[in-house]
Amino acid sequence: MLKVLYVSCSSFSGSTLLSLLLNTHPDMATVGHSNGWPLATAEFPCSCGRKLGECPFWDYIEKSFKDKGLPFAYDDFGTRYELVSSERINRYLTAKLPLLSNGTLESCRDRLVGLFPGWAARLARTDRAYRTLIDATLSYHGAEVYVDNSHSPHTLRHLRRIQDIDLSVIHLVRDIRGNVYSRKKNSRSSTSDATRLWLSEQAEIARILEEFDKTMPVFYEELCERPDETLNAICKFVGADAHSFDGDFGTTEHHVLGNDMRINSRRITKNEAWREALSAEDYEEVERGVRDFVARHSASPVCELTRHYLGR
Repeated sequence: MLKVLYVSCSSFSGSTLLSLLLNTHPDMATVGHSNGWPLATAEFPCSCGRKLGECPFWDYIEKSFKDKGLPFAYDDFGTRYELVSSERINRYLTAKLPLLSNGTLESCRDRLVGLFPGWAARLARTDRAYRTLIDATLSYHGAEVYVDNSHSPHTLRHLRRIQDIDLSVIHLVRDIRGNVYSRKKNSRSSTSDATRLWLSEQAEIARILEEFDKTMPVFYEELCERPDETLNAICKFVGADAHSFDGDFGTTEHHVLGNDMRINSRRITKNEAWREALSAEDYEEVERGVRDFVARHSASPVCELTRHYLGR
């Protein structure tokens, strides 16, 4: 059985940091996002310091795909579960149904989609591409656990369809206020919109993870404050040997796609800029959004996350 550790989270939650830290373990290997990177070309920098087009690892991955008769590009590994060109329609066909959060209906949808020969063939090819990426990455590094931080919980349903995969799932969570700050800074979101998005994403992750037996919450702040304790808990969870982190993840050669911290950082730095950057009005807007969510969804597992950070 191939061990896959999948990281599901909101954007701006520290998944690139977690990927780099786990990649220092001799029995774990990752490329970060397993779909490709939207802006990646042969000139794009790999986190090993070379350009992707000059990196032996990516040359090995590309050759592995070609040997299987599969297309490969740095910005698209062929591992996205997409059936048509429209992103919106794809969500309806392979992810969350519109206006609904119902696993039973989504399972029925999945079975119906599988009855169409063209779509079934497309899904099977995507399964092959994903399996090829796992096999090649583990083979190159001589590792046993493949770490995927592609985020989307709906991908998990597709991965469990692939034979011989032992799937474990981490739910990585960062303080809602830190996430709101990052969305405001990087995506120009309003405080209220960023708050609603974090809450809805956590609810969707929690809903899908209820379908899986092997799940584990990991808090970004605890990862930064107690890395050895957190990383060893993850090792135990996935069935890997404990491994001490020496404080410098730059001593390991990485081939991780993601944000700039994969190149510019070597040590853990907890990002808490939000504590001073958010205004009193921002804090109140976040708390108001959380109160409204808790009032409407008091039984949701997300309420436990909000209590962890806000005490409510």
